[in-house]
Amino acid sequence: MLTLSLFLWLGSFFGSETPKEEKALPQNDPRVQVKVLVKGRVPAFFLDVKGEFEVVDLKNGRRQVKSYFPKKGTLQIKDGIKWIESFWGVHQIKVIPSQNDPVLIDGVEYFGNVEVISADNLLHVINEVEVEDYVRSYMTHHFCDKPLNKAVLEALCVVIRTDIYHTLMRNRQSFFHIDAKKVGYHGASLRGLYPMIDRAVDNTKHKILLFHNRPFPTAWTEHSAGQTASYKSIFRQNFEGPCGAYAPLALQNKEETKWTKEIPIEEITERFGLSSVKKVDLFIDSDSEKVYAVRFFDRTKHVDVPITELKTLLPSNHFKIDVNPHSLKVHGWGKGLGVGLCVYNATRLDAEGASMEEILKSHFPQTSVEVRNTVPDLVARFIEEEPTLWYAKKISAFND
Repeated sequence: MLTLSLFLWLGSFFGSETPKEEKALPQNDPRVQVKVLVKGRVPAFFLDVKGEFEVVDLKNGRRQVKSYFPKKGTLQIKDGIKWIESFWGVHQIKVIPSQNDPVLIDGVEYFGNVEVISADNLLHVINEVEVEDYVRSYMTHHFCDKPLNKAVLEALCVVIRTDIYHTLMRNRQSFFHIDAKKVGYHGASLRGLYPMIDRAVDNTKHKILLFHNRPFPTAWTEHSAGQTASYKSIFRQNFEGPCGAYAPLALQNKEETKWTKEIPIEEITERFGLSSVKKVDLFIDSDSEKVYAVRFFDRTKHVDVPITELKTLLPSNHFKIDVNPHSLKVHGWGKGLGVGLCVYNATRLDAEGASMEEILKSHFPQTSVEVRNTVPDLVARFIEEEPTLWYAKKISAFND
């Protein structure tokens, strides 16, 4: 008995790692998580975990490492994945912080889990983060420098969260759901610096828009020039969702948003593999007058280009084109792709005393704001198709 007591007493001094009590997740606050690709096809990166954690094999769920202390080092491929030690023959791992401590990936701070997948001798790094933390990061990156009031910020939080829930509903088993580069996700690097955004996220926690009792894909646009378009009509995906909406307050100053841009012919020919540009057709959503695709003709062929591939060239998708010998002269109105919430119209509504719910109702007809802390199952009728462009209204630049 004395020997056993002595052993236990010595163990209290020399035991290198003593487990801490893990906090149980409240049953009434389930965590909806989204997977964001933060690095793709890199040979190595530096991973710094600031608290206790475990590493599991993603393929079979077996624990590889349990550490009660912070660890950091370069993660690379060497007969499997190598980080603080070599995981021989293991090509997919998940690093799980135990107490929601931050993780640094090449110096950028993230919260949540980190998944690392080796493919073609390169690494893909994924941040599995709570949706609420993702919304906070997205909002901070896109709106921290804009003077938006409470109701507008809250409406934007609901819109962003709705789109994420729809993505999760369709792609629950995907390796990742969102590409950080495409949406502007920078982890938790600006966390806590913008209290108004933090309060907007907290005030709308788990709130999403429902159309026929389901979340739907949506977006926001800076200025719709008076009319928004449905997601389906611009992105050409056959998902069920609300139609576009009239934005009268944005229409009032439409002419103030008028823009003109001249694009050299060479920029179009090099980008889309044409010998010249002899003619241009616009594919237009008749309800909103927004362009969803452009057809460029040279002497022998044509190329159809979705409007999403022209975002870096044009301020909006509400425009006309004149074809000149050496350039395309584009005249347009508004800013953004004209889908979903019009931030300008929402700001004007807020100035007139509209609530968050009233702002959302004006932009998303036949929808409701509901609290959902789980992701609905995918319904069979929600199928992903890309309709062809031929049936839509075409306006030739030569016939304007």
